[in-house]
Amino acid sequence: MTNINVFPNVYSASGPYFGIQGPLIQGSDGNFYGTTLDGGPNFPLGGQVVGFAFKLTPSGTMTYMHIFGDGTVANDGHTPHGGLLQGSDGNFYGTTSSGGVNGNGTFFKLTPVSNGWTETILYHFPAGSNVPHPFGSLVQDTNGNFYGFTGAASVVKLAQSGGVWTQTVLYTFNSAFVGPWYMASAAGLTFDKQGNLWGAMPGGGTNNGVAFKIANPAGVPTVTIAHNFQDGSVANDGRVPYGRLVLASDGNFYGTTFQGGSTPSPGFGTVFKMTPTGVVTILHSFTGGADGANPTAGVIQAHNGYLYGATADIYASYGQGTLFRIIL
Repeated sequence: MTNINVFPNVYSASGPYFGIQGPLIQGSDGNFYGTTLDGGPNFPLGGQVVGFAFKLTPSGTMTYMHIFGDGTVANDGHTPHGGLLQGSDGNFYGTTSSGGVNGNGTFFKLTPVSNGWTETILYHFPAGSNVPHPFGSLVQDTNGNFYGFTGAASVVKLAQSGGVWTQTVLYTFNSAFVGPWYMASAAGLTFDKQGNLWGAMPGGGTNNGVAFKIANPAGVPTVTIAHNFQDGSVANDGRVPYGRLVLASDGNFYGTTFQGGSTPSPGFGTVFKMTPTGVVTILHSFTGGADGANPTAGVIQAHNGYLYGATADIYASYGQGTLFRIIL
């Protein structure tokens, strides 16, 4: 790491805006896109407005793409733990972890129109399912299918046939992986150039989280652990990696941990680099001061090559997060 900065006068998730838990992405137009876990204008507006999707310009101007639960779209769900994905068609896709027709969340599409954005609900996650509540951000393969992570520690595939979307469970992690934190996982998945899926689990291993690889996800998947957090192999490597891993242009993976690092226990989290062979290097330990605390969303690599991310809190002002930049 060469530098880390809090964005000056860009955007604060304070006031009626809360919980940037999913990762930001940079769209093809150069703007940033994401979701909040709850909040919205005039929050709580009858207790129904819980989260929104937003567009953020590099200069800091924020506009709403969709406000969940505002009544403009029936049964649109709420509480999006994951961020947005810009699909191969240019539209934006995401999930909510609750609400919808069955109460277990939705899979949605946001399409730009002349006066803003239109939301379309593509799939309602079923009631009583053993893979409820999608928690992670989505990733898309070259065939247009989407993959995500659920609160039941399962990897699922969302595919379309004849205009109808269906869900298939590809893999469910056992208790050795999930540990006590699995229901809170907001970690998404990432494809490498060989078609393997990579991700992070906030529990498992030493109960401090693991980074993992899923080989052959479309066939008979096999899972290997790339790194056990706080197993003693790397000092102050953090714990509870909520956020997704990103494969950067240098061929390494980058991510964040929610807690741990060089500050006293439980710590305020870290930003780390991991090679494809599992070698981890810590780039930054959050202090809970101006740099923020407890990142949940991971990082992205923008068009300029820098890494960008968000923290959930500032220690002295709970609920107020920061946006940060790391120059590799």
